[in-house]
Amino acid sequence: MAHNSLHSALSKARNFIAKPNSKTQQLKKEKMLENPQTKIVCNKCEKSNVTLYKVSENKYLCKNCRQMKGE
Repeated sequence: MAHNSLHSALSKARNFIAKPNSKTQQLKKEKMLENPQTKIVCNKCEKSNVTLYKVSENKYLCKNCRQMKGE
């Protein structure tokens, strides 16, 4: 009995794993190649999980670095 429930749990877990060569995964790869995502970070401390302020074109500062600068 325990063997069947373990087997069932493993097969359910396996069903949620994305298949690497599925059509959906291939489309995702193509979209990522066409539209690469750039990660915006603070130019001084390189933090990305804080509020960032745009200082100039392609330059961002976080709240702490912005206060140190005196803006």
